[in-house]
Amino acid sequence: MDWDNKERRVAVEMLDANTLNLIAPVRIVTDFYGGKYLIFSYNKSAKFRINQVRGDNAVLSGIFFDPVDLPDTTSTGISNTTACEKNSLSLFGSIHLTSRHAEISFTTKNINENIEANLFDTNGIKTVKLLSGQFTGTNQITRSYSELIHGVYILQVKVNNNKVISKKFLIDK
Repeated sequence: MDWDNKERRVAVEMLDANTLNLIAPVRIVTDFYGGKYLIFSYNKSAKFRINQVRGDNAVLSGIFFDPVDLPDTTSTGISNTTACEKNSLSLFGSIHLTSRHAEISFTTKNINENIEANLFDTNGIKTVKLLSGQFTGTNQITRSYSELIHGVYILQVKVNNNKVISKKFLIDK
């Protein structure tokens, strides 16, 4: 978070801790006065390098660790905290994407919520419809699809035609 709004720009690199090979593309983070999360998932030890690109210095507000649910998956993403409606993220317990399947768990707030989730490529073309329909209560959806080529995809989730999540994921396996 760029607390004092100094229009900082930082570059974040994720490296394998043993080989020091770059694991994911360098992420350039800008316009993060309201906060942004970088999300990485990796099943081995990793090191991060955060470099100042613009502004007085590079900043980091927090690091959070969760257990690894899919040990054979490497994914990264960037999520802008303001891209979601207030309290909408609590709807989704977890979202895991690989090149061949998606696992999405969520609990609706109301009866018969109209929920749609799609993956788009970086050109804005819909590549996979993950789910669409009316849902009530707690749901665990697993969706297989033809293998995606590695690259950046945008997950967009709408609840009752309101966009609640728009996240970028790097899928490389």
